Order: sequence, then C-alpha cells, then structure tokens
Amino acid sequence: MVSANFMVIGRLGKPHGLDGYIEVVSMTDNPERFAIGNSFRLNPPQEDRETVTVAGVKEKRGRPVLLFAGLNDRDAIEDLRDVELLIETAEASKPEDTYWVHEIVGCEVVTTDGQRLGKVTAVERTGGNDVYTVAGQEKDFLIPAIRDVVKSLDIEGRLITIDPLPGLLDL
Repeated sequence: MVSANFMVIGRLGKPHGLDGYIEVVSMTDNPERFAIGNSFRLNPPQEDRETVTVAGVKEKRGRPVLLFAGLNDRDAIEDLRDVELLIETAEASKPEDTYWVHEIVGCEVVTTDGQRLGKVTAVERTGGNDVYTVAGQEKDFLIPAIRDVVKSLDIEGRLITIDPLPGLLDL
C-alpha cells in the first residue's frame, strides 16, 4: 500500500535492449515526469536501492523507456520488473477542479435524492471521460464522471453526489 504522501506515476515493465533501458507503463498525463534528472522512489524498495534517477529517455510505441543512473545493463534492471515509480504528492501539481485518483477511490457515492450506492473502488480512464466503479451492496455501478451526472465532490468529507441519467442505475 502506498502512503498518502506518495503517488504512483508509473510501473516498470520489461527490459529494452542490453544497455539498461526498461519500459514504463505511465500512469501520469505529464510526460515531463520522465525527464533526465528526475528521481523516483521504488515500490517496493529493492535490497540495494530505494530510489532511481533517470539518466536516459527513449520512446517505444508511445511509452517511455528509461535508463537509470548506475544501472547500465540488462541484468541490473531485470529485478525492477513490475516495480512502481513513486513521487511525493507535494511535488505533483494539478489544474483547479481536478482530482487525483487516490482522492476519489474510497469516496461514498449517493444520489441527489439520498440513495446510497456504495464506495468508489476504481477510476477507469476511457479517453472521453473517467468512469467510477462503485461497489454497492447488491451490485456494482459504473458512473460516468461528467458534469451532467456528478453534481458535487466533497473530497474532505469523502462524498460524491450524483444525479443519475435515466436508466444508469438499471444497467
């Protein structure tokens, strides 16, 4: 479990080539996060290191492929597969009226007429808009994160109020 002081911005994939590059599954909208010189905390930490610093950047099919300082061959990075890259939450910036996924997950969802639907368990990025997966008592709901549906988000109170479109809760 990642502490609230950190956020996941990527997960390391498979090695790329023989000279220490490794693919990254990005979980950020900001490609500058992977620039040369940026450092990340590893989750889980490795026996011999807790952080890595980017020493080289390539791109493969739209994904970043990184070289970390001091890890200059395939054998050195093989153990990093599936390790998460973290940054301190305080380092992250976001536009006003936007939320981090970790702020949404766990919020209770209620309708404008007071019906409790359940808690958000996941946020799916679909391209057009996010979709909240809400685990209810008897069934799960998929709630589109659009202004016509989501009427208020109270992050501190952990409450999301929605006005469901006709038929949305019947699916």
